[in-house]
Amino acid sequence: MSKPALTQYLCLMRNEGLKLGAIARLAAPVIISEFLEEVLIVTDSILLSYMPSVYLASVGIIDAVLLIILAYGIALNDSYQNYFARYKDKSIAEAIVIFRKAWLKFGIFGIAVSLSVILIASFGIRFLGNNDVIECVGQVIWFILPLALCSYISMWLNSFLMGLGHYRLLAGVSICCVVLNAVSGYILLFKVTTHLNPTSIVLLTSALAELLAIIIMGIYVLRRYAPWKLDVPIRHDRLLSRIFSYASVYPAISEICFHMGSLVLFLFCSYFFPQNQIALLTLIFSYWGLIQVPVDALQEITLNYFAEIYSKRQSAKFSSYSQMLIRFSRICCVMLFIIIAVVDIVLEEWSVYKCIGLCIVFVISLLACGTEVFNTSLIVRLKNDSYMIGKLLFGAISCMLIIIGRFAIGIENILAILIPFLFAQLGENVYSSYRACKLWR
Repeated sequence: MSKPALTQYLCLMRNEGLKLGAIARLAAPVIISEFLEEVLIVTDSILLSYMPSVYLASVGIIDAVLLIILAYGIALNDSYQNYFARYKDKSIAEAIVIFRKAWLKFGIFGIAVSLSVILIASFGIRFLGNNDVIECVGQVIWFILPLALCSYISMWLNSFLMGLGHYRLLAGVSICCVVLNAVSGYILLFKVTTHLNPTSIVLLTSALAELLAIIIMGIYVLRRYAPWKLDVPIRHDRLLSRIFSYASVYPAISEICFHMGSLVLFLFCSYFFPQNQIALLTLIFSYWGLIQVPVDALQEITLNYFAEIYSKRQSAKFSSYSQMLIRFSRICCVMLFIIIAVVDIVLEEWSVYKCIGLCIVFVISLLACGTEVFNTSLIVRLKNDSYMIGKLLFGAISCMLIIIGRFAIGIENILAILIPFLFAQLGENVYSSYRACKLWR
């Protein structure tokens, strides 16, 4: 971490009266980085929106499969980042050695999980019957592999740099990736004849962007920290490795369950909803990801905050810190919602369902601002079972209400999906806030 950034971070953590301006200065690079990562997805969706609707409709299933693959890697990323955030000031040499040894774990799990999930998915597609969306997914399923492998290595580097507070660097990396993805995607889709499925082109350009991120982050780590030159003995090395693995299991299981639900959702939609509604739902989900950027970005900052106050036995600060973080993320969500709505009105065809859908995901994001802050506090305290229960609660409520809406009421548009999500988010918010506040008293 650079000296000004480190000074700013430590001063912020020691400040009893946490201010919105202080959070904004620290969080802005992270929010920009996360925003640009979501722009990658929206860019792909916008590019595919100019193709037949089947390609955009298939993205929901492809994304669900990819996120199932990445679930354990994301959980590992959080576990290692938690460690690096806690010990960067106490023993940076040990943190660097732990980081150096972690590449093998990320690599092995990346290969094993990617191959397993893709093999199962490609085998399962054969039994799903004739469906244009399913057929499109079957044509591109193996193009997920390079993107998944690059993402695992990228998460290994990201956990170290994020834990040490290199937010500006990661924001710059994201800018480079967005530019490369947009330019290469546009050229390959509209300027060059490749005879490839448009969805597979989008997956390949995304993998190329992740590869660029790996190169930039890798060069920075090698030049700044020279991890291969250090040989510091680590006490309880194997125990630490097992702790990282086991601490990641519950979050990974809950994320897998969530994304399995997303996979089932899009498979369900491909059979029981019109293709144009599936494509619209995919686009709304892309906008949802943009609106919820502050929620996801603040999760990284929140992890560092709560790890710091817990290690210093300052649990009394939890209430004030959490409320300030929630307030800041909600302000950012409102700003992003206004920007996205205005841009969509100017550039895209407007419809009633799109307007209502955008408003619903906006309200869900406001609720998620609180939910994710509380969930992160549970992870810091290693209450991963409570975290998982909250996610399972979300899934159960969603499934029940979607079935009721589609078959009992007969709704055949995106509202049959988004309204249940709204109530499910409300239920998870109530549960996670209760568990977190009780734990941090």
